[in-house]
Amino acid sequence: MYSAAKLNPQLEEDIIEGNEDFHSSANVYVVHSKNDLTLRCTKSIYNWWATHQENTPYKRDFQIIDHLRYASNLYLAQRLDNGVYKFLVSGEDVNVITGRETHNRTITYKDQHTKQDDNFNNLIKYYDQILDDQSCHYCTGNTHILGKRTRGYESVDCPLLDQEGKPNYILGAIQLT
Repeated sequence: MYSAAKLNPQLEEDIIEGNEDFHSSANVYVVHSKNDLTLRCTKSIYNWWATHQENTPYKRDFQIIDHLRYASNLYLAQRLDNGVYKFLVSGEDVNVITGRETHNRTITYKDQHTKQDDNFNNLIKYYDQILDDQSCHYCTGNTHILGKRTRGYESVDCPLLDQEGKPNYILGAIQLT
C-alpha cells in the first residue's frame, strides 16, 4: 500500500502501546516522496519542506500566511529540553482529531511508573526520532471523533531548525481521510 519503509518495530510499538485513543492504530513511516502522502494538506506541508532538500529549513522560513488554507490542520511544537516539548501552534482541527487541546501546552516525558491520565511519552519519543534523523515522518490510523465516530487520518511531521541551526521544532499537519 505504501512505498515508504516502516520505522523500526520497537518505536512503532512504543507509539501504539498503552494508548487507547489517538495513537491506538498509528502506523508510522518515513516520508521518501510526496507520493507517500495521500491528502492535499499533508502533501502541501511536505512539499514546502522538501523545497529545502539540501538543508533542513529554519522555523523562520515557514510563514503561516502562505498556508492559510490549512491553518486549522497545522501544529508547531518546540523542543525546550530533553523530554520536554511545547505546542506553540495547534489548529482547531488538530485538537478535534487528536481529542486533545494542545495549543500552548507543554508536554513532559513521565516516569513510566507514574500513573497519569495523559501520557505523551510515545509522542515525545517519536518527535525525538524526527529531530535526530532530520527527516519527515508520517502517520496513518484511526481516531474517535468526539468519542462517537471512527475516522481515518493522515499526519506529516517535519523537522525545523532554530536560529542556531539546531533541529528543535516540529511542523506538522493532520487531516481526516
